[in-house]
Amino acid sequence: MADRLKFWLLFLALALLAAVAFALLVWLTGQRPEGLVLYAAALAIVFVGLLALAWGVLDIYLVGPLAAFQRSIELMLHANPGHRIEEPPPFLDRLGQGINDLGSELQTARTELLQAVAAAAARSESDKARLEAILIDLGEGVLVCSREGRILLYNQSAARLLRPAGEIGLGRSLYGLLSREPIEHARRRLDHRPKTSEASAARPEVSAAFVCGTIRGGHLLEGRLSLVPPSGAGGESGGFVVSITDVTDEVARQGRLDEVLRSATEGLRRPLANLRAAAESVADFPEMPTAQRAAFERVILEESNDMSNRLEAAAGRFEALARRPWPLTEVRSTDLLEGVIARLTENGGPKATMIGAPQWLSADSHALMLALEFLVRRIQEIRACDAFDLEATAEGRHCFLDIHWQGEPLSGREIEDWMDQQPEFAPGGPTLGDTLKRNGASEIWSEARRHGRAILRLPVSAASQTGHTGETVAPVEPLPDRPEFYDFELLHRPLHDADRSRSLRSLIYVVFDTETTGLKPSQGDEIVSIAGVRVVNGRLITGETFERLVNPGRPIPQASLRFHGIDDDMVADMPPLSVVLPQFHAFAQDAVLVAHNAAFDLKFLQLKESSAGVRFENPVLDTLLLSAYLHRQLPEHSLDAIAHRLGVTVQDRHTALGDAIATAQIFVRLLDLLEASGVTTLAQAIEAGDSIVKVRQMQREF
Repeated sequence: MADRLKFWLLFLALALLAAVAFALLVWLTGQRPEGLVLYAAALAIVFVGLLALAWGVLDIYLVGPLAAFQRSIELMLHANPGHRIEEPPPFLDRLGQGINDLGSELQTARTELLQAVAAAAARSESDKARLEAILIDLGEGVLVCSREGRILLYNQSAARLLRPAGEIGLGRSLYGLLSREPIEHARRRLDHRPKTSEASAARPEVSAAFVCGTIRGGHLLEGRLSLVPPSGAGGESGGFVVSITDVTDEVARQGRLDEVLRSATEGLRRPLANLRAAAESVADFPEMPTAQRAAFERVILEESNDMSNRLEAAAGRFEALARRPWPLTEVRSTDLLEGVIARLTENGGPKATMIGAPQWLSADSHALMLALEFLVRRIQEIRACDAFDLEATAEGRHCFLDIHWQGEPLSGREIEDWMDQQPEFAPGGPTLGDTLKRNGASEIWSEARRHGRAILRLPVSAASQTGHTGETVAPVEPLPDRPEFYDFELLHRPLHDADRSRSLRSLIYVVFDTETTGLKPSQGDEIVSIAGVRVVNGRLITGETFERLVNPGRPIPQASLRFHGIDDDMVADMPPLSVVLPQFHAFAQDAVLVAHNAAFDLKFLQLKESSAGVRFENPVLDTLLLSAYLHRQLPEHSLDAIAHRLGVTVQDRHTALGDAIATAQIFVRLLDLLEASGVTTLAQAIEAGDSIVKVRQMQREF
C-alpha cells in the first residue's frame, strides 16, 4: 500500500469517527435532552484525544524523521559531503534514499569541482614555487603588511630575526615587534613623494630606508619599505613590503672602532707634545750642556717608544674590529681541488693529482681555488716542478690544504713576496694574502718531507659540525619545504579584533587544549601540557602553533598518565605554569579563544592568572556548545562524536597539540554550519552557545 494512501486512510478514519460521534450525539440529544452538555464534553474529550493520537503518529513517523533529514542535508551541504542517512523510517525510505543519492551526486560534483580548481591552481604553481624558493633563500627578512601594519606574509629569515622580539604570526601587528615611528615615517615619505616632478620621473623613489629597534630584545634593524600598488585606480596603497637585516653587531662594532680612534687620538697628544717640545729644545739650543741634552734625548726616546707602543696597540685593536667576517660556505674538499686541477689542465699548467680523504671545509671556494692555482704556478716557476699532489687533511679540530712536490721547500721570504701579489687571472680582485686571511689561512709555511719532497701548508676553516663517525659534515639549517605564511585576504580585516559585531570569518582564533593531572582544578589538579593553533580567515595555519610541557609541581597520577602519556620525568626540567602562561597569553593576544568544553580548560587558566601576572579577557567560543546548538536533537557531543559526524580525522588523541588541531578542524567546519543557520557574528555565536543551558550546567560541575 502506498505511503500517501495510508495517510489519507488515517485522516478518513478520523473523519468517519467524528461523523459517527456526531450522529450519536444527535440521537442521544433527541432521547435525553438533559444529557446534552455531558455528552458534548465527552465527545470533545474523545475528539481531542484522537487529534493528539494523530499528531503523535505524525511526529513519530513524519515530523521527527523530516527534522533528521534536514540535519543530514545541512551536514552534507556545509560540513561533511560523505555523510549519509543510515536507517530511514519505513514510510520515508524512498525519500531517504533520494537524499542519499543527491548527497552522492553533490559529493561527486564537489570532487570534480575541487579537481578542476586544483588543475587551475597547478597552472600557476610554478611561479608560486619560484616565489617561495626565493623567500626561503633570501638572507633578508621579508614581511608584507596591510596598510594598518597587520602581517600578511613573512619568510623564514624574518621569523628568525624577529624571534627575540616576540611571537610573529599572520594577522598580528608589526608594531608589536618593531618601533612604529620609523616605519610610519618611511611609509609617509612614499605616500607623499612627488608624482609628476622631473626629479621623480628621472629617479622615482620606489622604496625608503629606515632604521628601527625591536620592542623587546634590544636589536637594531636596518630596513627598506616599499608600497604595494593600490588594487583600484586612484585608490590608496594596498599595504607595504618591508625587508630587514640585523645591524646590531655592526653598529656595536662601529662604536668600538670610534672608541679606538678616539682613544688613540687623545692618548697620543701628550707624548707627541712632549716629543715636540724636547726636539725643539735640542734644535734651538745647540750649545746646550751635555747632561741637559742627554735628558732631552732620553725624553725623546721614551716618548717615541710610548707613541710606538700606543700606535701598535691601537692598530691591533683597529685591525681586529675592522676585519669583517667574510661570507664562507661549506664546501667539500674534493670539489675545490677538482676545480683547481681542471683550471690547471685547461690553462696548460702542471699536472696535479688529488690525494687523501675528502674533508668538509668552510671557505670562499672560488677565491680559494684561484689562490691555490696561483701558488702551484709560482712553485712551478721557482722549483721547476711539473707534478704536484693536492691534499686536504684534518688534524684535530683544524684542516689544512697541502701542496706536495718533489724538491726543496720554500723560504719564508719567497712566500712573503707573494702575499701582496694579485693573481693575474683575477684582475681587480683581492691580493693573495687577503684571500688566504679571509679563508682562515692567516699564516702559511713550507717544510721538508721525507724522500726529498716538500710541502706548502694552508690552514683553513673547518666546517662547523661533525658527524658521529668523526668525519666533518656540512651543517644544514632545517627549513620547511614550502612556506605557508601567506593570506592576502587579511588586507580587508578591520582593526578591532574584540568587536563583537564582526563576522565570524574575519576574526582570528586561537584554538587550544590542555592536558592535566586530573579533572578537578579547584582541588589541586594542575596543567602538564598546553597547546594552541591559529585559525585565520577560516584557515588552520599549521605553521603557527604553540606547544609547551609544564612542570605541575606535584606527582602525575597513574590514572592520568594512561590518557596523555606524560610522566614525571618528562616534566621534571620543564618550566612551571607561571612561566608558560604569559607565553601562551602573548600567543593568544588579540584572538578569540576556542576550546572543546572550554569551561574546563579556562578554569585551570583562571586559577593561575594571579600567579602568572596575566589576565585572559579574550572572547571565548566552545565547540561543544556550538555543536549542541546546531544539532540539539543529537545526544552525543564529545570531541570524537563531533569529529566523526563532520568527517574530521583525529590524530594524536589526548595530546594537547593533537586535540587542539582536531578542535580547530571541527571549528572550521562548524563555521559553515553556523553561517547556514544564520549565526554570522561573534555576538550571535556567543549567544548561541549561552542558549544551551543544560550543557552549560554540566560544565559548571568542573
